[in-house]
Amino acid sequence: MRQQAFLQSIGVPRQSPITVLSDGGDDISHACKLPAATARVLDWFHIGMRVEQLLLSLRGLRVRTHTRNIACKGDVIVAKWLLWNGRKERCFEELEALRRETGWVGAHNPLGGLIRYLRGCSALLVNYARRRALNLPVSSAGPESAVDHVIGQRLKRNGHMRWTREGANSLLQVRCAVLNGLDVRNFMRWYPPGKQFAPLPRARLLS
Repeated sequence: MRQQAFLQSIGVPRQSPITVLSDGGDDISHACKLPAATARVLDWFHIGMRVEQLLLSLRGLRVRTHTRNIACKGDVIVAKWLLWNGRKERCFEELEALRRETGWVGAHNPLGGLIRYLRGCSALLVNYARRRALNLPVSSAGPESAVDHVIGQRLKRNGHMRWTREGANSLLQVRCAVLNGLDVRNFMRWYPPGKQFAPLPRARLLS
């Protein structure tokens, strides 16, 4: 209900076709139960992060020669290109060949984890190059960056400070309202510009 209310608040009619970009997790599968949700696409942002983790892991991999190490990284780039262009089966073949080359078995390593992730979300893989050419979204990097901007400035702190759920939610409501240019007249009335106030605690600390 909250999702539908939000979409209506930004002018999206109830029966408008909706594509859900997600990381493939079951915890957000309810998002596809919107009345007009017509498609679900595996977010390229999360695919890219896993591929980068694999490339970093290959740096420390012991293979026969340095040239072969470079070739393994090239195989990963080729697999990523195949996936981007909608050729997921060829991508799987490249990754399985790389598994035989590296000797990485099972799913408890970056390569096995990537293969299991992509195969588990195979039905959500699309031709990303075609979607980009049609000016359709393929990644949630923009929204992820916005969320990080909203939360990072006030909630991400080192040390033992912890926010209560109520305090964090209240702060984020005000933060989002300010960033969206919404009506914050009450806040301005409580704290008029130029008037000095004693600093308030950011949140109740949990012992």
